[in-house]
Amino acid sequence: MPCETVAEGVTVCSGPRGIIRRHVVHCWNCKTKRRVVEVYGGAWYASLYTCCHCGDGWGDGERAERPFARGWRQKSILRAKRLWREALTLEAFRAAVAADLRPYLRNVEDVVRDL
Repeated sequence: MPCETVAEGVTVCSGPRGIIRRHVVHCWNCKTKRRVVEVYGGAWYASLYTCCHCGDGWGDGERAERPFARGWRQKSILRAKRLWREALTLEAFRAAVAADLRPYLRNVEDVVRDL
């Protein structure tokens, strides 16, 4: 878990960063196959999936909350498209997830193979 000191006596810890995967799957909102990016949430948190067409996000089986802000959808689409370009290959994604899960699981390769 990466931790970062942001001020004297204040440390912020989060899940791993930069573990992103591409998918072409059925978008729950568009009701058709779309490009969807997965941002891996770490060993303890759900991944967040965002459609590159509609900008809606899903995590843990639920649609992510839509912000009450003007232009949120276009910003979300642009962010998803940027993440799509930066996404890891499947092999690199599996290796990064395995490295994150290794401290917690004995047979991490069995779990990662099914991703």
